[in-house]
Amino acid sequence: MARDGDPGVVVLTGAAGGIGRVVAARLAEQGRRLVLVDRSPAADPPAGATVLTGDVRDPALVASALDAAAGLGELRGLVNLAGIRHYRAFLDVDEPFVTEHLTVNLLAPLRWMQGFARRVGGSGHDGAVVNVTSVMAHRVAEHNAVYAASKAALWSLSRGAALDLAGTGVRVNCVAPGPTRTPMLAELLAQPDRRAAIHARVPLGRPAEPAEIAGAVVFLLSADSRFMTGATVTVDGGYLLV
Repeated sequence: MARDGDPGVVVLTGAAGGIGRVVAARLAEQGRRLVLVDRSPAADPPAGATVLTGDVRDPALVASALDAAAGLGELRGLVNLAGIRHYRAFLDVDEPFVTEHLTVNLLAPLRWMQGFARRVGGSGHDGAVVNVTSVMAHRVAEHNAVYAASKAALWSLSRGAALDLAGTGVRVNCVAPGPTRTPMLAELLAQPDRRAAIHARVPLGRPAEPAEIAGAVVFLLSADSRFMTGATVTVDGGYLLV
């Protein structure tokens, strides 16, 4: 916890998404002050939250969000939730397609983590980074090679960052969701055959709800996880077991 019981400030990218909205609400309930970042405005953000819109790849947005957070109090947490996923057959993949995935899913989180660590490391208080990866970092699927590669790269980057930053007071962990009922998955769940296939591949028999992923994110930001760094919490209903 921050000094005098102040839970501090958390910056959250991808805040307007299905998981992001729940994470923001949970953190607000804890008294955290929030800087919410997304390419589109968050719907009904928690009262008092600072909302910024823009491309998470933009270094100027990174600086603006971290400046805003510093103006609200002790910067305590960063959640990299923003990401993209497009399906494309392997032989149709081209360089722009790869570049888009890598810049959004890998380079942008790198910039946010570096900015956060430079402000928090050595400040006298601890900080926690949570990067949202995917079970696809550990398993491939048809027409999904580039997304899977980008999330695997983020997973590896997170582990390296955790090691390098361990002496600075900054912890870095990951949450790896399985299939989750968010807008990103909505198109597939709307197709009866694809929905049945997704349900069949999850031992618990259904996709996760956003709140179930959000719970793991909030935990990794909390003092209860203070001896965890370089870890990945997989929330997948057993997806990786089969």
